[in-house]
Amino acid sequence: RRRGGGGGGGGSSRRQSRAVCRAVAAGAVTATPAVGAVEVGPGGRDPWREPPERCALPGRGRHSVGAWEGVEQSAAAQVGQGVRNFYMLESLASKEEVRKILACAVESLDYNIIPDSVDRMPSFEYYPFRQGRWIDDRMRSALEGLMEERVLPYVRERFGCPDCAIADVLVRRYLPGERRTHQTHFDGHAMVTAVLGLSDPDDYQGGLYLQPESSPSSRLFPRIEPGDMLVHSYDLQHGVHVWGGSERYSLIFWLKDSLQSVLDDSTPWYDAQGEPDGAEALYHLANKYHHGGDDKPLDTHEAMRLYERSAKLGCPSAMNNLATMCQELGAEASDEEEAKAYYKRAFDSLLEGAEAGWHLAQRNLAMFYTEGVGVEVNIGEARRWMREAAAQLDVQAAFRLSGLLAFHPDFSKDADVEEGVWWLERSAEAGSRDAQLVLSGQLMSREGPVPQDMAAAELWLERAARGGSDVACYQLAKLLHKQGRAEESDRARGRIGAQFRPPADDPLEICWLDGPAAAKERELIAGDELVDPVMIANIQDLRLRQRALQAAIVEAGERGLAEVMFQLHLDIGQCFLLSQKLDMAESLFQDLFGLCSELGGGDAAVSMRQAIVRNNFAVSVLRLQEKWTEAEYELIQALLDCERMRGEHDEMMLGISGNLALIRMSLSESRVDTR
Repeated sequence: RRRGGGGGGGGSSRRQSRAVCRAVAAGAVTATPAVGAVEVGPGGRDPWREPPERCALPGRGRHSVGAWEGVEQSAAAQVGQGVRNFYMLESLASKEEVRKILACAVESLDYNIIPDSVDRMPSFEYYPFRQGRWIDDRMRSALEGLMEERVLPYVRERFGCPDCAIADVLVRRYLPGERRTHQTHFDGHAMVTAVLGLSDPDDYQGGLYLQPESSPSSRLFPRIEPGDMLVHSYDLQHGVHVWGGSERYSLIFWLKDSLQSVLDDSTPWYDAQGEPDGAEALYHLANKYHHGGDDKPLDTHEAMRLYERSAKLGCPSAMNNLATMCQELGAEASDEEEAKAYYKRAFDSLLEGAEAGWHLAQRNLAMFYTEGVGVEVNIGEARRWMREAAAQLDVQAAFRLSGLLAFHPDFSKDADVEEGVWWLERSAEAGSRDAQLVLSGQLMSREGPVPQDMAAAELWLERAARGGSDVACYQLAKLLHKQGRAEESDRARGRIGAQFRPPADDPLEICWLDGPAAAKERELIAGDELVDPVMIANIQDLRLRQRALQAAIVEAGERGLAEVMFQLHLDIGQCFLLSQKLDMAESLFQDLFGLCSELGGGDAAVSMRQAIVRNNFAVSVLRLQEKWTEAEYELIQALLDCERMRGEHDEMMLGISGNLALIRMSLSESRVDTR
């Protein structure tokens, strides 16, 4: 792991980067080939594994700020009717400063995996400085001098904003097995973005790119050495794509026009423009009204008006978002003809954005063709547009394309398994948890389109689990358990979130039921001779549970014995459910109602037992005879039982509410209730 400042080869690398750009006119920053020039896919071009060259910015001059003096690179990009300037300061941070900052970044335990606001993938980021306040004291000692003496003075001078203030500082990491991409986006909440390089660019391929236009052919991948800082305004699109190599860490400063804007979390630089005339500026303002926040109220009509103006001026992002709003209005329309008109308008707007080359519009248009929204279902067109988006390194489009080609049951007649697997592998490598889960399932199957490989399946499950997928943790625990690796299986299960509920018909789940017999059953599974999980779910094996409970019954008083028997019968009823003995489960849960009151222990204890029994009873009758109304009634009563417990069992209440929601979604169309 290289944590230094780039070593002695930096000068040579910079000269090579400048040589790459000698043919690029100042301001015309185009560095990647146009998508579509050669077909992307098996046997064609593979941009997912062919990183572009990185280069220096074409402009170059001396600049000083405070005590620092060095080289400032610069470039100008045409964005719509305007020009956007961006800059890079070489070695703004010293090697020693980079070493300290990188050490903090690498060793931090504060990275979160909440879904990113741009692409919903695990973020793998943390904030040492948030809304103008320090959170990480160690990072503060390494970074505060750089912020106050160089970053702030430079941005204030270069962007003509003397009151500019740093709002947030965040660290992002792109590691093998985690996320490797960050979809093209704007930083509309910050007036200026500054990115400080921390990792040696020779250690990884790709990295940060700037994309002035909707087409990926306008992407520029600048070479950012450790200590270099790239600076651009809020209205310049950018993203990240790491093709290979080791880890990439970067530190991002988000700056606003004043300290008051930081404290208020506001964006007054939009208001200073009045109502803008440019397509991109109109889009940014519409986006504020579309989502609310950032000192703009949620205003659907104003958002649509501004999106329409922006779209007419040729902004593909506005075309996509306008379609999204029309689709939402169509779903809410009470009149069928009105809904159809909204859907048709959404389709037309997406088609215009897709033809302009915007990957989000292409992906969403493909979904319209798949689902028949505003147009007749056409899987051929869905595949064509999804392939266009995937060719632009859109991770979700690549995953969805794999399903359209090979893994969707509705499209199996003309499946292209080879290409489907090709796209599935690319999206999994880029960090899509969904793709990693599907690929692991295919690798575990004996009859799938890829050769069975349990070791590779375990690797992909581990990567998805690292990204926060409870399903991956659960499947990994099952895989390890079946291989007799009990301790590793328990560790994997320990990573599962509290709200996760495994499939009720999974026979292996009996091994993890709470109770005195759980340890005995884990011991049985992890024995020298692997026991078939299906056999564990067999009713005959319930005697193992009964024998394991004998020790708990010994010396128990009448109340203690009744408690143990209640738990035993509850476990047996759940085993009946797992073994599809639904009539037996229904009968047993009915019998348990009487025992709930006999056990006593106060109203809260009785309510808790009744809620548990009602929930299990509702599940059994729902599966047995599809008695949705009866199941709904029992779950409502279970929720009332929970309310009487005075909030002591909120997790149970969530589970019951989830079952009630599922039942209500299953009711006939005449009784739809999505509350």
